[in-house]
Amino acid sequence: MNYKNKVILGGFIGNVVEAYDMSICYFLSSELSRELLGDTQGKPTVILSLIFIAYLAKPMGAFLLGLLSDIYGRKNVLIGSILVMGLSTALIGAIPNYNKIGLLAPAFLLYCRIIQSMALGSEFLNSSSLLVESGDAQQRGFRGCWSSVGVKAGYLFACLVVETLRAYTQTHPQFEYWRIPFLLALITSFAGYYIRSKMPESLAYILYYADKKKPSTRILYKEALIYTKKHPFIVHFAFFTSLLSVTSGYFFYLYIPMHAIEYAELPRSFIMLSTMCSLLLVCGLIPLFGWLSDKKDRLVLLSSASIGLLLLSYPFMQAINYGNGTYFFCMQLLISIPCACYYSVATVLLTELVPLPIRCTSLSLIYALAASLASGVPPLLADYLVRRTQWLSAPSLIVIFLTLIVLFNVQLLVHKQNQGELLVIK
Repeated sequence: MNYKNKVILGGFIGNVVEAYDMSICYFLSSELSRELLGDTQGKPTVILSLIFIAYLAKPMGAFLLGLLSDIYGRKNVLIGSILVMGLSTALIGAIPNYNKIGLLAPAFLLYCRIIQSMALGSEFLNSSSLLVESGDAQQRGFRGCWSSVGVKAGYLFACLVVETLRAYTQTHPQFEYWRIPFLLALITSFAGYYIRSKMPESLAYILYYADKKKPSTRILYKEALIYTKKHPFIVHFAFFTSLLSVTSGYFFYLYIPMHAIEYAELPRSFIMLSTMCSLLLVCGLIPLFGWLSDKKDRLVLLSSASIGLLLLSYPFMQAINYGNGTYFFCMQLLISIPCACYYSVATVLLTELVPLPIRCTSLSLIYALAASLASGVPPLLADYLVRRTQWLSAPSLIVIFLTLIVLFNVQLLVHKQNQGELLVIK
């Protein structure tokens, strides 16, 4: 395997493991509620709240691991994080039921999720930086987008595993199948460890420090702080670009299936099959848009993708209410097109916003703050809006609001560039 493919595979596999570990908690939220919270109705609201609380630890892990990545290299930190992620996820599958240990069951779940969140704090941005930095500038878009492919592939893998086991246990109800997807994380994490141990370090990182002494943690922290104070718009742009990226991913591929199962007059099997088809389409389109972004202006593509999300979010939510399977399926595939474009372009733009020496320290923390909010607030807010207003399409307003902010930021960025301000680090 050549250098380029080793780097792409290494960046890809870690995000598969991260997204798989995180998304199975969403797909199995009803089962976790019944088994670990003692809720006989299996309502997912409390589980989603626990996930959100645990995700608040992500910025702490992002800051710590981001600093280590800028000091010791991207590869070493990525290897360690993938092992901790897998082990903490597997431990969830070993937690005794609520009827055996009572409140210790949700306490152990929260503990495992906190460890998991800290471990994956800088995974996405560290791997994106590794991909972008490992080769010529003419292929940044294509290389960098594979971290986003990994995230959606992780969602797809989790969905496939959970639905396969759920179909099996319909004839074997006594079987605690919900534990298997968590325990399977051991295999995926060790596979990821092996692949990452064979991948090379970031080429740009090696060249940058070839004739320089690496800074101390204190100096690196001060440099990152000075940069963020000097460029507040970059922080603002990176935060909301990340917030829409993570929110739309959770919203369209994790929250919507649960929402549709509860409110749509469509079979669960059809909803999950439609979700898997849309995820498969996204995984195929992201590299295509990544390749295109190396030939076209990435800001133009980001604007186009945002406009697509703005126009399609509400019709997609309406498709859930109609109860027409064909309409729902077509809308879910259609909205996957702007989603794929956004994920591929945003990934590379984020890494181009900050200089290499402080890239992981600064961006990992910004992204982790956005991801922490996006993982908990939008699903809980969407659930609240539906129950409060009885308007089933109300959750689409969350994505629409964030999209408008991103579009405004892009126009402001273009204006500042036209004024001669250097805002994107090449």
